Parts: sequence; C-alpha cells; structure tokens
Amino acid sequence: MVAIHRAQIEDIPGIKAVLAVTWRDTYSSFLSESSIGKVTAEWHSSKILEAEINRSSTFLGIAKSSSAGIVGMITAHSHDELLMIARLYVLPEFQRHGIGARLMEESCRAFPQIRRIQLDVEEQNLKGRAFYLKLGFREVGVRTDDVAGTKVNSIVLEKHI
Repeated sequence: MVAIHRAQIEDIPGIKAVLAVTWRDTYSSFLSESSIGKVTAEWHSSKILEAEINRSSTFLGIAKSSSAGIVGMITAHSHDELLMIARLYVLPEFQRHGIGARLMEESCRAFPQIRRIQLDVEEQNLKGRAFYLKLGFREVGVRTDDVAGTKVNSIVLEKHI
C-alpha cells in the first residue's frame, strides 16, 4: 500500500534518497556524474526542500510505502490558476503502478483554483515524456537549460483541467 500526503520536515532524508536514485536513473545517459552530483547537492539540499515544505504556495508531496518508505515525490508551485510542476520522481521499481499520477492528482487537490498545469521534461527523458503524454499533457514549447554546466533541451508540456 502506498499513501500520498504532504511532506513534513522529517521526510527530507527520504526525499533526498529518492531524488539521488531517480536522478541517476533518469539522467545518467546524458549528464555526467559530476553534474548529477552538483544538482543533488545544490537543487536537492535540505535547506531548499525545507523551504518548499514550509511555503504555502508549494505542495511537496510524497508517496510512502508501508514496507519501503518514501518511494516518490512531487514539487508543485501554485501561481494563481497555473500549477508548475518542478519535480516528479518515483523510484524505478515503483514506476508504472500509478504513483506518479496519484502524486499529480494530489497536487491539483492542494490548489483547487488551478486551471492549467505546466512542466518541463528533458527531451531525452523518453519515459517521462511518455508518462506526461499519457496523462493528457501536450507540447507547447521548447527551451534550453543549463543543468550544472550541461546544456539540456526541455520540452514544455501543458494540460488544461
């Protein structure tokens, strides 16, 4: 059984563990180990995660298994009627069980005023792209980001709800 709920400060070590595993699994084919390490240290720091947990306009949700602990997480930022998904990661062995979709649904419930969801997915993240398209997102743009010194093309996806 996997339960979805808002993260608490004591969940930060489990969230960081999920991010470390999933970032390597998702991005190691096109990002160097040093880039992944830099992102994990900077973007996934306890200080940043704690600030997101405490921010009323952000939903940092976790998926917690009774047997395995935290197995997924989402960070969603509310901007009036727009919900920006900054992160959505599920441990590889728990993917394709509906956990990502449930995390997305819970983020929407946290902000009932939203009418649109938007996110970026790296062009080479084929699993991620397929997942979001299956949920009804459509491509609305492209952009290039600098991820710890590596240029990465991202596809902007959007869904109206």
